[in-house]
Amino acid sequence: MAADRSEESEPVLESDPETDGESPGSLFDDVGALIEDGRTYAEAELAFQKTRLAYILDHAKRAALFSGIALVLVVLAIVVLVVGILISLMQVMTPIAATMVTMFGLLLVAGLLGMFAQRAMRGIKRAFESESDG
Repeated sequence: MAADRSEESEPVLESDPETDGESPGSLFDDVGALIEDGRTYAEAELAFQKTRLAYILDHAKRAALFSGIALVLVVLAIVVLVVGILISLMQVMTPIAATMVTMFGLLLVAGLLGMFAQRAMRGIKRAFESESDG
């Protein structure tokens, strides 16, 4: 009976079915696998960012093209407006006077827009000066 009890109290070691015949992985193997996983992740992320950049560039090219065409059409519309004003003014004054009135009107508008641009640039300049002052 005493022999039966000693046999019962001894723990029975069973082998792990996942590692049967293999030695458990070392820390170096785990670190190597981690590095390999990191490389795989970095390569996948790089491929994703390249695809994303190509998509953005494609849309940016189209946006630039359409914006350029729109800008040309706006300039043409302004030319048509100026010619229309000039022709209308020639009905009430001489052609040279109509040309001068139209030219000075355009210079006035350009001057006002230049003043607005200068005011905006001063605001930007102040923002950078206050940023560098601390």
